[in-house]
Amino acid sequence: MNENSNNCIRNTTLTAIALASVILMSLASIGALVISNQNAFASQSTLEKIDVRARGVTVTLPPYGTITAYHLFLIYTDKHGSEFICQGFPFDPATGQIPPDSILFTDPPGLLTLGHCIDYLPGNRDYIPDAPSITVASGTLAHKAYNCFVEKTDWFNTAGVPYHLITGPNSNSYAFTMLDHCNVPTLKPSVAVITPGWGISIDLIDPED
Repeated sequence: MNENSNNCIRNTTLTAIALASVILMSLASIGALVISNQNAFASQSTLEKIDVRARGVTVTLPPYGTITAYHLFLIYTDKHGSEFICQGFPFDPATGQIPPDSILFTDPPGLLTLGHCIDYLPGNRDYIPDAPSITVASGTLAHKAYNCFVEKTDWFNTAGVPYHLITGPNSNSYAFTMLDHCNVPTLKPSVAVITPGWGISIDLIDPED
């Protein structure tokens, strides 16, 4: 084999190696692009939304027998998937405590209805991720609505709203008031038929006015 043949073989080998390198680099680039797109997809924003959820409460009311009424609360899911709850509750200003459920049916005097918007975490009495639910707002509307809930909750808590479990106003009235004042549809899960206090919207005044 002469020198020209050796050079030809050498050049062909170098060309093959170079071509293989280009192919490997291209495949690596494609792989990096796929991974990048997968990461971008994984980090995409969750759809923001407002849900109205319901927690069933079984009570015995003579002479009607046992019935299931529903306590309603609001859940905001932000673009990162974190959840926040706006919920109403009874409050006894004489003790500074939330009274036990066992006495609420006697309609004790002096109780107030208050509300708060906090992180939705295990340990909350309404932490029921699979509770009956209906979405009433989504996207930017949901974000604006939650900010409105936070503001209107402060107004609600300065209004001196009494608490009456059976007739309202009560925690359901708080939820309804938030939706009503923040221009969000006042819908509830279809299973929540008996919802005392729902439909009562409290007049709210900016305490700074």
